[in-house]
Amino acid sequence: MNYPRVNLIKKSECRYEGLVSPRFILVVGIGTPVILLLLIVGLIVANILNTQRELESTRDLWAAYEPRVESYRKDKSELASTQKIMDLFRGWQASQVAWLGLLDEMQGQVPANIQFTRMAVKADEKSSVYLTPEELQLAYELTIDGVAVGDAAEEDVIALQKKMQGGPMTAGTFSSLKLGSMRKGAAGSGLAMRQFRITGGSEKGEN
Repeated sequence: MNYPRVNLIKKSECRYEGLVSPRFILVVGIGTPVILLLLIVGLIVANILNTQRELESTRDLWAAYEPRVESYRKDKSELASTQKIMDLFRGWQASQVAWLGLLDEMQGQVPANIQFTRMAVKADEKSSVYLTPEELQLAYELTIDGVAVGDAAEEDVIALQKKMQGGPMTAGTFSSLKLGSMRKGAAGSGLAMRQFRITGGSEKGEN
């Protein structure tokens, strides 16, 4: 005789016989990605906050140092301008001539039978604006008119021109010394006479 079976265990009282219950698997499957996402979001937010703090700190540091940087730039610009002016003055100074020494040297080169009737030196100052030391250096032009008396007057004038070319100060001041002209004449005593002109010139930067 078969009797009907009656299950007296409630569904809530049922126990899963496996190692891990389906509910635990479901909770872990859903919770793990959520936790990872929260961790990633937390790291991103922390990184943003840290970057903002560093940015604010950098701004505060720049605000403190900016006046010093501007002052340094201004001082550097003024120093460069002053250095440029000093270079220009050095260029001008390099072109100056010790005229006393130069005239003394010339006087020692002139023989007794030659006399200068005119001597002129002109400095080139054509511009009022100079950008480089070379531009500020002066270029000189020399003009000497004179007379030579005696039988060897012509040879003496040529010798004088060559002697001036070899003078340290004369040659250092004028890059070229040429016999511009020479004309025959007669002195009051009947001696031969030569009227001559010697010209010289220098380029900027050669003095």
